[in-house]
Amino acid sequence: MYFGDNKRGHIISHVFDIKDSFARGFKRKYCIVVLGQDQISLLQHYDFIETNLKQLSSSIQQKACNVNTAEQSVHSQREVRQKEGYKSNQRSLAALTGEPNIFAHLHMWFVFLLRSEIYRSIPHEILDCPVKVSASKELREFYNSVPKDVFRTLVYCTLTGIKTEYCDPRTKRLFDQLLPLNFSSPSNGSFTCSLSKENKV
Repeated sequence: MYFGDNKRGHIISHVFDIKDSFARGFKRKYCIVVLGQDQISLLQHYDFIETNLKQLSSSIQQKACNVNTAEQSVHSQREVRQKEGYKSNQRSLAALTGEPNIFAHLHMWFVFLLRSEIYRSIPHEILDCPVKVSASKELREFYNSVPKDVFRTLVYCTLTGIKTEYCDPRTKRLFDQLLPLNFSSPSNGSFTCSLSKENKV
């Protein structure tokens, strides 16, 4: 199913259900969503995407069916429901399919889709890095010269907008590079983080 717009994005969704002897109706519904910004390209590859999503869901359904069959051979659905009563019957996808690494399997399939022909024909505009760390070597040297907890505290204060005072203005310039372009460190605030000459905060 396709839906979406140019503001929120364009979506292809694939809904499927898998067997679960503990669930109401003895099945659970899942949905895989593919989100894109280019409507034309997404619809041009609709058949390719849908075919792969069907293969993926069929694989999951088969695994869940095997687990459900094994459970039914031990206890019937009625017996299981009566035994469980009103207790929570939610189970993870890994438990339903009997595959502990199911999400790694899904991740590999999604990576395959992202590396497929869909993205080969779409020109992508790569945004500039939001920060420009021209003195990365000096920052690394400073990292190695101070206690690790001091460095982490300074980074935290810099990135969260806490006023930070340095004895050496060169050190301030090093940390200011971590801020996005056109941003600057606050000059006042309720809290202040100070770095002493002994490299203590």
